[in-house]
Amino acid sequence: MFYHFVSKVFSPLLDPGNLLLFGLIVGTVLMWTRFARAGKYLVVLSVAGFLIVALLPIGNWLMVPLENRFAGKPDQILKVDGIIVLGGATQSFLSIARQQPSLNANAERLTAFVTLARQYPAARLVFTGGSSALQGSVVSEADIAEKIFGDLGFDTSRVYFERHARNTWENAGKTLPVINPEQGEVWLLVTSARHMPRAMGVFRKAGWPVQAWPVDYRTAGQFGFGLRFNLRAGLVSLSEGIREWTALVVYRLLDRTNQLFPAS
Repeated sequence: MFYHFVSKVFSPLLDPGNLLLFGLIVGTVLMWTRFARAGKYLVVLSVAGFLIVALLPIGNWLMVPLENRFAGKPDQILKVDGIIVLGGATQSFLSIARQQPSLNANAERLTAFVTLARQYPAARLVFTGGSSALQGSVVSEADIAEKIFGDLGFDTSRVYFERHARNTWENAGKTLPVINPEQGEVWLLVTSARHMPRAMGVFRKAGWPVQAWPVDYRTAGQFGFGLRFNLRAGLVSLSEGIREWTALVVYRLLDRTNQLFPAS
């Protein structure tokens, strides 16, 4: 609970857009004080930071190693005993406010899960995802996913919905004791490619040797150096990259994975 609280409260501080905007505001205020010179420097640095993020694909450079860590097309698997998909593809607040399921940019987690479930009709199916809200009664991601699957005509009785996990560590911890997979079973783990190294590390630490099935790619897999001018896209990709690398370090320090950067 403490880690969840800290991550929610302090994660905005790691957002590059927030940091640059804060620097711009503080620098502007300082320009009207006796620290005007320091304020000018801070404003210039902040503006330069925004410009660099808008022009260079720094976020993509951070995400390419994450997304390439596990094969995008694993070797042909003839037998699959189970398929797990992690939450993170729905928007609980909007789903409640608008009274209809709302998805975010990670929606491929759900579509890939349904596709695999139909490809392997004998596999056991698991969706794990609760609510990340710090307080208040918020519908779980599992509730929203169940509604989406049902609306698509998918047989939700095939799926075990874990409704309480708030993060990747709890995805594994709250699912493993219930599913209790037997030794030698083949389980696929479906999540976003950039999130896969951390997810694999967590499941391995929990004692569940799953097979990675990455989806939801954000990069082409190569380190490009093309100039562009898109501040919004630059900030989003940089924020996602920083978040995932930071989480890898924190999870290793908390002994939630056995490796800093898990690999195939």
